[in-house]
Amino acid sequence: MKKAYTFIELLIVISIIAILAVVIVIAIGSSQTKSRDTKRKADLIAISSALELYKSQKGSYPLSTACTDLIKNYGTDFTRLDQSSPCSAVNELVVNNYLSAFPKDPKSTKVLEGYYYSTKNSGGANYKLVKLNPELLDPSFDIAKCQEIAGDFYDPLTGRNCRAYQVTSNLAATKDW
Repeated sequence: MKKAYTFIELLIVISIIAILAVVIVIAIGSSQTKSRDTKRKADLIAISSALELYKSQKGSYPLSTACTDLIKNYGTDFTRLDQSSPCSAVNELVVNNYLSAFPKDPKSTKVLEGYYYSTKNSGGANYKLVKLNPELLDPSFDIAKCQEIAGDFYDPLTGRNCRAYQVTSNLAATKDW
């Protein structure tokens, strides 16, 4: 007589395989999110380094008021940086070889989408660079978790909704921007 698997045994094996598949998918998704965040933070560091080099050679940071048509209300005035901004501060950094290329968010098809830069009335003495994180736009997200994810890039002003990472030349001078 031939032995066969019962229907219950097959259901148990299929259930175990499904559970393992779900666990693997969740683990992969989590590591991909961390990888994208690492890229965003690395881009902020690269732009910040280029801004520091620019200031050491020119005496001040590029002014964000160069393109008044690109001002966007982001809780305050920030110059919206995008690929079509021939007079944006980051474009000046790329054109003058302070930065090798325009950064691009890993979840976006557009260059510089979600980046905001301001020298807000400081005459180029200080700057604040903000990167919106499209994956953390949920206003109910736990602030403590946001600070943990962003680390040194946590923006105390706009971070209340866990929306953005920031780099600044002087946090004390730019905290209210």
